[in-house]
Amino acid sequence: RQVLYERTPSAVRTQLHGKVGAALERERAAGLAVGAVELAQHFERCSALMTALRYYAEAAESSLLRFSPSQTMSLTEHAMTLVPLAADSHERTNLEITLATLQGAAAVEVVGASSAEAKLAYQRAFSLLDNAPLHPLRGLFLHGLGLVLWMRGELDEANRLAERCDALFVA
Repeated sequence: RQVLYERTPSAVRTQLHGKVGAALERERAAGLAVGAVELAQHFERCSALMTALRYYAEAAESSLLRFSPSQTMSLTEHAMTLVPLAADSHERTNLEITLATLQGAAAVEVVGASSAEAKLAYQRAFSLLDNAPLHPLRGLFLHGLGLVLWMRGELDEANRLAERCDALFVA
């Protein structure tokens, strides 16, 4: 199977992945169980990056909710490599915030609340807040970042974050 796959011209493979992804979406819409990771991989391979990112975010959230933070970290790390390749848009910003927030939450569970990984993920989400001030996960990543800063003993930065949060939610 692998030899056949590798011998198929790249353009044909790309087109086939797109067709398989579309077919799997139709099956999913009809009620069949189709995993978000499988959809994401097909759409990634056909260069439909925004669709792939949506499915990676769905898969990462599902993994986190099923108590599999390691898998969430793996999925978000991979998806974050695709973000710069996707066209700059409001949707991309929202997906990047979602992925970074999920990555931060998973990092807290896997490597600890005072970890550099958790801090970097939450800071990435926070850095995009001005571009998506009403993101539905803003409370989660702001709380997560505050907790991480407090656990790391970075109290001045935590206080600045608290002041920024007050300003965001008063307005």
